[in-house]
Amino acid sequence: MEEIADHLRAQREALEVAARPQYPAPEHTSRDPWPLDFVAPKATVSLRLLAERAGWNVAMTYARGCPPHGTTGRPTALRHSVAVRLVHPETRRAGYAVYVSPVASVSWTWDTVALWGADATLFPHASVTDAKEWIMARGEVDARWFSAIRRRVQAKTEHKASRPTGSGRKKGVMS
Repeated sequence: MEEIADHLRAQREALEVAARPQYPAPEHTSRDPWPLDFVAPKATVSLRLLAERAGWNVAMTYARGCPPHGTTGRPTALRHSVAVRLVHPETRRAGYAVYVSPVASVSWTWDTVALWGADATLFPHASVTDAKEWIMARGEVDARWFSAIRRRVQAKTEHKASRPTGSGRKKGVMS
């Protein structure tokens, strides 16, 4: 009986492994040196310069790979990502902003912005414009600043949910 249970357990584990999406290895990780043939997008360089002028320690990293899809977990198309990582030496606030683009059709967009500090929890709701304001304030903003962003994000989510899906026209009807 024990042999059968072990055999069934091994089969179940094999099926679970087979069901997991198989990711291709990244072509370039953020731990690798910056590639000599890649020029950082202007938006990331601008953010870096703003932070450096405001007294932040800044690093930029590049990666190229197929990250997981947000809802399915399957690998997405190959894409570039440039992360601007920063920490303020006095306030100990930190953050990062990630700029991404598909490799096949270069169209850059800000993907993720996260801010935090030694005395502040991770805040993943900021836009890059919010991050610039936060950088200029040395990360020293009050709770109302974070609340205003949360309200803005909530209003945007509610507005999106209230819109009808599709084009709003009946299919097959000519205008």
